[in-house]
Amino acid sequence: MKRAILTVVLCALSFPAVSAPALATDEAVKSMILEGEKEAKAGRWNKASQAFLEACSQDPSNVVALHDLAVAYAHTNKLDEAADCERKALAINESYTPAHVELGWILGKQKKFSEAREHLSKALALDPQNSAARKNLEAVNLERQGKVAQADRLQQIVNAVEEAVQSPIPQSTETAVSKALIARGTTMFRQGKTDVARRLFEQALASCPTSAVAHSSLGVVLGTTGDIDGEIKEQKRAEELDSKNTTVMCNLAWAQARKGDLDAALVNYQKALGVDPKCLDALVGQGIVLYRQNKLEASVAVLKEVVRANPDSGKAHMGLGAVLQGAGRNEEAVAELELAVKLSPGNTEAKTRLASAYLNAENYNKSVEHYKQLVERFPNDAELRIGLGLALTKTDDISGAAIQFRRALELDRNLAAAHACLSMVQEMKGKLEAARESAEMAARVDNTYKDVAQRLAAGRNNIDM
Repeated sequence: MKRAILTVVLCALSFPAVSAPALATDEAVKSMILEGEKEAKAGRWNKASQAFLEACSQDPSNVVALHDLAVAYAHTNKLDEAADCERKALAINESYTPAHVELGWILGKQKKFSEAREHLSKALALDPQNSAARKNLEAVNLERQGKVAQADRLQQIVNAVEEAVQSPIPQSTETAVSKALIARGTTMFRQGKTDVARRLFEQALASCPTSAVAHSSLGVVLGTTGDIDGEIKEQKRAEELDSKNTTVMCNLAWAQARKGDLDAALVNYQKALGVDPKCLDALVGQGIVLYRQNKLEASVAVLKEVVRANPDSGKAHMGLGAVLQGAGRNEEAVAELELAVKLSPGNTEAKTRLASAYLNAENYNKSVEHYKQLVERFPNDAELRIGLGLALTKTDDISGAAIQFRRALELDRNLAAAHACLSMVQEMKGKLEAARESAEMAARVDNTYKDVAQRLAAGRNNIDM
C-alpha cells in the first residue's frame, strides 16, 4: 500500500569503479566485513584483521575490505602492511577518500611527509569538508614550515588525526562526488531503472561504508525487486549508523510490514514518532499496519486524523484511500485517491491506486484512461499491463485485453495472474484449448489456479466426446 522512501534526506554516497563479484561471494564478503567491524568495535584488532583479511582473499578488489584491513593493521602498528592495503584500494578506486586520509596518516607516522601531503590534498580535493584530512594536512604542513620542533611534529600529526583510526568504519562525510551520485541513483530509481540505481548504491557503499543513506537507499531498491530480507538487512545496518533518522526507521518498518512482521513494524513506526511526533511517513505507515492487523476501524480513524491534520498532503490522502480501497469502500477510496493525485501529481503509486479504484468502483472508462497513461510512461511494468487488460475487458475490448496480458507475459513469464487473465479472455473468445493451456501455466506458478485448469480441461474433454 505504500512504497518505501528514497529521498535526498538519505545522503551519503560515492561511486568507485569496483567490479561486482558474484552474488553469493558478495554476501559472504559483506558478512566477513561486518564480523570484522564487530571485533574492531570491541577492540579485538587481531581478530578484526583476520576477518578483513579473509574478506580480501575472497574479493581482492573490495576497497572497503582493503581499507578496513589497513585500519586494523594500523591499530596493531603494522604500518607497512597498512600502507600496502590502502595503496591497493586506491589502485582499484583512486577516488576513495577514506583510503587517501588513512594513507596520509600512515605516511605521516612514517615521517614521509611529502607523500602524506599528496594523499591528504587529494582527499580534500575529493571532499573539501573532510575535517580529518584538513587537520592531517595542516599538521603535515607545520613540518615544512618549520613551526614545530622535530620531536613534537610527529606527535602533533598523530594527535590531530587520531580520529581517523578510531574505528574500521570511516566517518560518513559527504563529498561533492557522493552528493552527485546519490542524486543520480535517486533519479534512476524514480525513473524505474532499478538495476542502474542498485549499481550506483552498491558502488556508494564501497566508497563510504558508513553511509546510512547508502545502506537505506540500497535497501529500498532491493525491496523493490523482491528481496525483502536484503532490504531489512540494509535498513537495520542504516539504523545502526544513524539511530535518529526517521526515514530509515520508516523504511525498515515498511519492509518488516511487507515481510509480515507487523509488530516489529509498529515498534519502528513508534520509534520514528518518538523522534518526530509529526513524522508523516510514520503516521501513515502506522495506520496501514493497523489495517494489515485487521483493525479496520482503528486504521481508518488514525488515517482520517492524519488527513485532518495534513489536509494538503497527498501522502496522507493516499494512505487513507489505500485502506478504504482494501476494505472495499470503493467510492470513498476514489475520492481520497483523486485528492492524492491532485495534491501530488507526480506520485505514480497514487495514480496506480486511482486507476485500480476506478476499476473497483465500476468506472471502467476512467480506469482505462488512467492505466493507458501509466503504461505509456512505464511500458515495462507487467502489473500495469495486467491492470489495463482487466479494465479493457470491462469495456468489451477483449482483443485489446489479450494483447496486454500477452505483453505482461513477455515481460515476466512467471506472472500467474497474467496467465490466468489470458486464460479468461481466451475462454471468452471460445478458444477453450488455449484457455486450458494458459490456466495450466497459471497453476504451475500458483496452485490456487488449479481448479480453473481442471474445469477447462473437463469442459474440453466433454466437447471431444
